[in-house]
Amino acid sequence: MKRGKKIAIGLLIFFSLGFIFLCASIFFLPRLIEHPVVGAKIRTVASRIIGGEFDFKRIDLSLFPAPYVVLEKPKVHFPQHGTAAAQLIEIYPDIFSLFFAKISLKKALIQQPELVLRVAKSPPGNTKTADPLEINSLVPVISDTLADVSRFTTPIEYGSINGGRIELVDNGKTVVVLRNIDAELRTLSNDVEIGVTAVSSDADSVYVSLSADTRKRTCNAHLELKNVQLGNVSNALLPENTFDIQDGVSDILVDITVDDINTISMDYDLSVPHVRMIRAGQTVDITTQGLTGNLAASKDAVTLTVSECILDSPSMQLSGSIGTSQEEPALRVQLEGRDIDIEATSEVAMAMAGTNTVVRNIFDILHAGSIPLITVTDQGSVPADLGDWDHLVVQGEIVNGEIRIPGVNLKMANAKGNVMLSKGILAADAVYSTVENSSVHNGMFKLNLKKDPLPLQVETDIKADLADLPTILRHVIDDEVRHSA
Repeated sequence: MKRGKKIAIGLLIFFSLGFIFLCASIFFLPRLIEHPVVGAKIRTVASRIIGGEFDFKRIDLSLFPAPYVVLEKPKVHFPQHGTAAAQLIEIYPDIFSLFFAKISLKKALIQQPELVLRVAKSPPGNTKTADPLEINSLVPVISDTLADVSRFTTPIEYGSINGGRIELVDNGKTVVVLRNIDAELRTLSNDVEIGVTAVSSDADSVYVSLSADTRKRTCNAHLELKNVQLGNVSNALLPENTFDIQDGVSDILVDITVDDINTISMDYDLSVPHVRMIRAGQTVDITTQGLTGNLAASKDAVTLTVSECILDSPSMQLSGSIGTSQEEPALRVQLEGRDIDIEATSEVAMAMAGTNTVVRNIFDILHAGSIPLITVTDQGSVPADLGDWDHLVVQGEIVNGEIRIPGVNLKMANAKGNVMLSKGILAADAVYSTVENSSVHNGMFKLNLKKDPLPLQVETDIKADLADLPTILRHVIDDEVRHSA
């Protein structure tokens, strides 16, 4: 037999066997994928990867245009966290791995998934509300989050979600709903990229992008929220707030960096042109130019920083930080205010203060004027400790102010001087002002806000006509002292 004829016969046999194998695959593989053993293996492996109890209604195999598995009505149950389900999932596996009872995924396409997550703030039966700033509860949450990031892996090279929905439920009540979720996931070696778009009843649009290096355990994420309804979000997440937020719409930008799972840094930029706040029937309107800052978290400490907050009404500029740590005091606050309009700020502060005597006592004394610079420091073990006389320190300067001393009916106009509140003592020095038709120079005043009635100590130079002096002294000297003099 000639050599060419042998080659032709060999090729014919090869292609014939290939055709027979292909026909056999078309006939047997769908039955193989539906075999109970294979189905059980899929359920077991998927449950282990996902970390929940995985099941599905039906599984089919198609070979064209590429081999892929179709899961109908898949669902996952997370015993402590919620459920996940979808209408259809297309999974593109390495088909030959199925012969060895192994699963290697190349691609997954998910249609209309629905995720319901329980986010109870406290265990069932526990009526105590967790304090979101309590260091003993906050730092472990951050630590667990960092640990989860370090273990993040994905078994597929490409994944997509179309028409998804996420619902967050707290003790049976819906808190947040995201719908029309479209997402893509791509992996290459150790690099992971994720992009998500969605809408919500509390925001017109949501966009998230994430890139991570699973080997270096680093991650960068970007979040954009458009037209967020602050009132709805506040009522859902903080239902026990003593004030309501209305007419507040914000655009929010957040950039998150995770560095070697040891730290999380989050830069934020909020645009809040106007917000209305109501407490105990009192309404205040606040207009702002925006708010920027950073949240830094590690296993040992969390610090929230406000880099810049510019308010048009009431007029002021604010910055500062609030931090928690494992060291005592666990909670530290540092704030700085500039160019503060006292009268406009008083209206807002008094309306929002409620029964806070510290705020009310301060603004019962300071009625008008401006404060070029003021600093506030405070500390405590829990937020309830803030505002305690023993730790609250306020320092500032007042210009063109109006000061009224309760109990003695003393009114000082055009006041200028340094003011300090420490240990409950409100003190002012280098005070220059007018009192009725006289002027005060190099004045020093001390007022003990912890006592009632408020004891007043005054040392000052007064430039006044002799006829006006008794009127001024009547305000600051007790009757008993004047009559005995």
